[in-house]
Amino acid sequence: MLDSRFAVVVASSALVVGGFVAVLSAVDHRASLARAHRRAEAGRFGPGALYGEWVWTGVEEDGRARLSVTDADMVRRVGPRGWPGCPDGVVCTRHGIRVLSVGAGGAARWITNVVTSSDFEAVGRVRWVSQGVAYFAVAHRFSCAHPDQNRRVREERVLRYWREGDHLYVGVDDEAELLPLPSVERSGEPRRWMVFRKVTAATLWARYLLRLCQPTADSACDDACFDPVGAP
Repeated sequence: MLDSRFAVVVASSALVVGGFVAVLSAVDHRASLARAHRRAEAGRFGPGALYGEWVWTGVEEDGRARLSVTDADMVRRVGPRGWPGCPDGVVCTRHGIRVLSVGAGGAARWITNVVTSSDFEAVGRVRWVSQGVAYFAVAHRFSCAHPDQNRRVREERVLRYWREGDHLYVGVDDEAELLPLPSVERSGEPRRWMVFRKVTAATLWARYLLRLCQPTADSACDDACFDPVGAP
């Protein structure tokens, strides 16, 4: 016959073990949630959030749309029957095109095509600093359309960013600038964000990469005009 005192001890031990398992389970659950949160944060603000090919979709300021850019706006049309204000015989897009390409190794390129299609490119490397902050060290700026603009440089720009799914938000000053990234880091969140959507390298080449080499008697096209654009 089982001693009642022994039964109480066994029951108490079971309660202790059960409570210990419950505590471990709660700890594991919290740890799992913490890991999931870190992965989500890394996906939004980590270095991997930048990798890929990005084409702009517009600009937001103070949480509101300042400019919306659709695929139709980036269709090339010849003036004067193309986009309003496009000069006669010139290929234009409605608002121009902005492209950001960042490779897994840090190689990066920013391309601005103005409304009249001329390209202005900045090539260098991106160095991740902290959550949502990277530095873009620009070593080379050139234009295939205007070879007299080709030059080696040493300048650094601040790349503030966050990612939401297939959209990347990049803090900018004036979106009309050829390289609108700030040259100094400022406190607080940027008021203005340029919004990009992710595309494949093949789509970038087929639809959005707009280059036309136009050498002059004094300036040849930069070799970089013939480089592939796309994350390795």
